[in-house]
Amino acid sequence: MDDLKARIKADRRDACERTVIASLEAFDLRMQRSVADIPDAELLGRVVRSVTRKRPRRQEFAWVAVMEAFGLGSTYAAQLCRRFGLDPDTGADLKTPNV
Repeated sequence: MDDLKARIKADRRDACERTVIASLEAFDLRMQRSVADIPDAELLGRVVRSVTRKRPRRQEFAWVAVMEAFGLGSTYAAQLCRRFGLDPDTGADLKTPNV
């Protein structure tokens, strides 16, 4: 019985050690990433979504926020909204994004 308890205790300790090692390895991998590792399309999508969410509700169209953030005209701003799956007027998610 004592042998079984000792094995269970050792197994638990080993499992804890493996978990800690895996966590440290994952942390190390995250620390090695940089913004250069993020694809440009993903960065653009994040900005488009961010600026359309921060606009005053119902006071301006989503494409206006994108236009001001990127220095684009209205047509390109609306296209950029659609490209990343947002309705240019409301900022709501489109059912079929054009990414």
